[in-house]
Amino acid sequence: MPRQAWYFYRLKDDNLISEFCVANGADPNQYVETPAPDGSLQRWDKREEGELIVFHPPDGYFGGPVGWMYDKTIQIGQAMPREELERQALRCRTSMMRR
Repeated sequence: MPRQAWYFYRLKDDNLISEFCVANGADPNQYVETPAPDGSLQRWDKREEGELIVFHPPDGYFGGPVGWMYDKTIQIGQAMPREELERQALRCRTSMMRR
């Protein structure tokens, strides 16, 4: 039976995607690709952060559609539920500035 994997995006200040993250991913050969300005496809760099698989866009990524490719017999991908996103966000460090 395929394992449930959840994805979410990390955004930059300008709301462009800075990273595509997969939690509970089971397929070791999964990848993310996007169209390049010249029409070819670019694969994103992949690394692990604890239990997350994190994909970083290549230079020249202009904010187009993201294609997440994986073996559907190993895992099923869905957007991470909002409650879990909020729980993950509470673990992030934040800075506060007083004026």
